[in-house]
Amino acid sequence: LHARMSHLSSNAYARQLYKQLIHIGRSSFLGANYIRTRAKPQFMIPITDPQTLDKEFKKTEFIIKELEAMAKLHKYRQLKHKYDHAPDDVIQGMIVELDRKVQEKHQQD
Repeated sequence: LHARMSHLSSNAYARQLYKQLIHIGRSSFLGANYIRTRAKPQFMIPITDPQTLDKEFKKTEFIIKELEAMAKLHKYRQLKHKYDHAPDDVIQGMIVELDRKVQEKHQQD
């Protein structure tokens, strides 16, 4: 079986992966309900063959990594869009504010 699963039973590992998917869904633009409606039926399929189980766990881990990457990309694009179109005076104000915070931090230390 899968190396990460060595200390967990297959049911416990499946629950852990499901919880990870739901957690990612909450923080992503897809939403927890979208992830739940697609993931739950897949987790309810009874699988007893260890090789098939390992294959399904690897697929789920891949999906988790892809969802994390999509969430990061979505966040990056939102930030880029927000600040890419900002007028120069807004950007300059943000730089001044950041410099002020850095100076305050140095004075505290």
